[in-house]
Amino acid sequence: MSGARQWSHWRAFAAPRAGGVEPAPERNRKRTWGHFLKRHWETLYACDFFSVEVLGVLGTVRCMVFFVMCIKTRAVQIAGSASLRTAIG
Repeated sequence: MSGARQWSHWRAFAAPRAGGVEPAPERNRKRTWGHFLKRHWETLYACDFFSVEVLGVLGTVRCMVFFVMCIKTRAVQIAGSASLRTAIG
């Protein structure tokens, strides 16, 4: 590749040191998922979709629902939904 730099794993590791930036002391320590969860417990959220099929006057309609759950309290909030018209077959 002309004019493009090729970055290797080693170069990405060595570049900050070449610029005088030493690695942070905490990066050498091993952190567990348990430690991460305890530290961020107040702000962890999960989100996902689920679908619901509803029988209406015009036939079956599939609704996609987007929800968010606070991990700490397990409170669920419906963030949005959209309906998709499906054929009856």
